[in-house]
Amino acid sequence: MNRLLIMLLLSSVGVRAHDGALAQDTTRALARDASPALMQNTMHSPAQDTVHALLPDTTHALTAGRVASGVDDPDSVCPSPAGPLPSFGPAREKPTPVPLVAAVIPLRDHNLSDSVLSGPDTPAWPARKILATGAVGGIFVGSLIGSYFDWWVDASRSFHFTDDGLFNNYSLGIDKVGHAYTSYFYFHTFRNVMRWGGYEERTAYWWAAGISAFFALSVEIGDGLSPFGFSAWDLSFNMLGLAYGMAQTSVPFLQNFKLKWSYVPPDGYRWPPRFTEHYDGHIYWVTCNVHNLLPESAQHWWPEFLQLAVGYGVDDRQTRREMMVGLDLNLCVFQTQQPELRLLGQTVDLFHIPMPSVKLTEGKTPRYYLIGWN
Repeated sequence: MNRLLIMLLLSSVGVRAHDGALAQDTTRALARDASPALMQNTMHSPAQDTVHALLPDTTHALTAGRVASGVDDPDSVCPSPAGPLPSFGPAREKPTPVPLVAAVIPLRDHNLSDSVLSGPDTPAWPARKILATGAVGGIFVGSLIGSYFDWWVDASRSFHFTDDGLFNNYSLGIDKVGHAYTSYFYFHTFRNVMRWGGYEERTAYWWAAGISAFFALSVEIGDGLSPFGFSAWDLSFNMLGLAYGMAQTSVPFLQNFKLKWSYVPPDGYRWPPRFTEHYDGHIYWVTCNVHNLLPESAQHWWPEFLQLAVGYGVDDRQTRREMMVGLDLNLCVFQTQQPELRLLGQTVDLFHIPMPSVKLTEGKTPRYYLIGWN
């Protein structure tokens, strides 16, 4: 090392020996002595080689385990929330997720911060939060006003209860399934809008749950003050749908089974819609993500975007039960970096898109549809 320092000093300050040839010989000798030391310092140690060899395997194991466990990808249209149930402890960094559709969005590094969940081009938080708050409030108030004019206007009476018979009532239970889906739909919609607006997960989760529960209770109180009457069964199914939606955010496995809805009124669409006049037009679906449920060795046999779906409905003015079995599109596999498109995809995924299906109706022969609207 001392020789190396002497060499550097000789080169930097231009010290010359009286005999030029002697100086050159001395410099060459010092360089030869220093070369092995320099080469030794730049060589990789066995430990470094071992670490570099393990890194690819470790990264692959982490990302593969993340996909299998359902940890959410902030760029997915419908992120499966791993741990979105509000955490009261300090936030922890999570490993980089693997995109489900590599052809749509290339693999890139990101974490689960609010800025990423809101999208890379999130505007200043006040504008987006104001829009999200206004949207949630508008949906809530608009739904209550619509309920008033649909069911309660000019029909007030003293508060009373009713029991309409569960699945053997006037609608063969389609209204009970509708109550469950309504709260399920409101919870996911409110939560998604608030997350888009930049609200923290815990805030969005509890506000979405609270507003959905309050809306369901408000409707039943309104019914109790009208000829319909307060139905404990209706409210119970509302709470059941809400509880399932909330559970999906903390149990990733439940994301494999989603509730969806399709509606085609027999006399065509009109505004304002009057959903309770045409129960025959309702079908409530449970979808199954077959790809995720298959063993890993068999997943390549089933397309990731295709799901199975089973639906329940009624026919002939609520006098016959019917079941539909068909396919469904899983929009969660399509990713986008645009937060608005992601919110749109999350909302559309709450509805069943027409796909091939078969309808089984009591007292009728099976009917097959290439595009099953309802």
